[in-house]
Amino acid sequence: MRITSPENVIRILTGYNHWWRLGSVQAEHLKPIRRTVFQEAMKILNSADEKRILCIVGPRRTGKTTVLHQLISDLIAKGIKSRNLVYLNIGHPFFSMESLDEVLSIYFENIYLGGEESGRDQYVYFFFDDIQLSVGWEKSTKRLISLYPNIKIIMSSTITMSVHDADNGLLLMHLPPMSFYEYCQVSVKAEYIAPAIAVPEKSVIKAEPQELRALASSILPFRKQFRRYMYTGGFPRLVMEKNNKRVQLMILEAVVGETLFADIPTYFNIRDGIELYKLFFYLCLNTPGKISYEATARDLDCLARPTIEKYVGYIERANLIYLSTPTDLGDKKNQKIQPKIYLADAAILNAIMILDDLQVSQEQLQNAMEATVYRHLRFSGPDSTEVKINYYSERDKNIDMVLTGGKKLFVDVRHTDEIKLSLKTPSISMANQADISLIVTKRDVDFGHVPGLPKNVFLIPAHILLYLIGRAKTEGKSLIDEM
Repeated sequence: MRITSPENVIRILTGYNHWWRLGSVQAEHLKPIRRTVFQEAMKILNSADEKRILCIVGPRRTGKTTVLHQLISDLIAKGIKSRNLVYLNIGHPFFSMESLDEVLSIYFENIYLGGEESGRDQYVYFFFDDIQLSVGWEKSTKRLISLYPNIKIIMSSTITMSVHDADNGLLLMHLPPMSFYEYCQVSVKAEYIAPAIAVPEKSVIKAEPQELRALASSILPFRKQFRRYMYTGGFPRLVMEKNNKRVQLMILEAVVGETLFADIPTYFNIRDGIELYKLFFYLCLNTPGKISYEATARDLDCLARPTIEKYVGYIERANLIYLSTPTDLGDKKNQKIQPKIYLADAAILNAIMILDDLQVSQEQLQNAMEATVYRHLRFSGPDSTEVKINYYSERDKNIDMVLTGGKKLFVDVRHTDEIKLSLKTPSISMANQADISLIVTKRDVDFGHVPGLPKNVFLIPAHILLYLIGRAKTEGKSLIDEM
């Protein structure tokens, strides 16, 4: 019997789709926490008129597979026949030998049409996990939709598809590493979280000092989770892992290694990931910070400048880094448009450098905090779309983050035991150009307005800001819009 025989296809399909036999998704594939992207995807799937292909994109090990299984479980609960829900993990070696078109044909001929007729008037839902590993997936999905109009496709990918793909009916939904609030939901019993937080009825920046003290006090029990969150990251599977070395190994192998040596080479058709890994290692050692492609090419001495820029774009689309571009704030425009690079999760650097928790320096902690604040703000909206964030750098003036949207927000990360502020500090001297100028601090006492500074300047401890951003998002809100 040949490896890719219909019999083997059916065996693999049946193995993945155990709900065809059991009538439900096994508990081991489900988790109690449901991310915002799950709620958003479910709303779209419940819309009879919605015909777009959904693709959940994000770094490896952020829970994309879990979200797919949660969607399948809820669709079964809503009355969709189990055989109308088809899950395929494209990372399985079998699918490198058999075309997706052939596998789907075998499903329709032997399972969909070969089973009972009840359910044929319903949609058929296809869940393609790790679609970035399927060469030619675009043609397969388009052909599938043209042949069978009564279907919906939900995919996961570590690679963010291009704008061209999105224009052809593909809806991208971002799933970043967990927020600090979500991390607390997993690491602490969720029922003890929501009722305990003394969130002011009015916005945080309009709250009275005693309300801010009460808020800081109510979040204080989660401070011990915060340092570990900063060290091990927001990868759901690693939250309960107590062995730090094992956490680092899993990040290196499953998050970084598989992305650089499998996902990017397959999707972008490059020979291997060795030079890619060298570049990524270099970026890790220089983040967060502005990158010069020319200087990087000189330092590495193995890649040309155009290749450096192209590979940085690949790594960004693989969701291992985020790029922030400069804004001029009405001054003379920057002559050099150098992107500022952030790691998708600060724990990636800890893993690559094999840093013990006690070895993390104050400078590294400051850098990690800036990267974590950036990610939280980038995904601070009520849905999976990204918030536009720039940075400002002009001569000796620097502002870490500039958010534009409903409100203009300056963000300056000062995660030190003692912060030194003056009217010359850029986020303060230029505060009149923003609705709110946030200074993200370390200590609980550095919380609120400061006498003598502009009224729109507001200090907030990092762990409180990140907690509130994540909490608002799970409630379908944006903390920034409500400030």
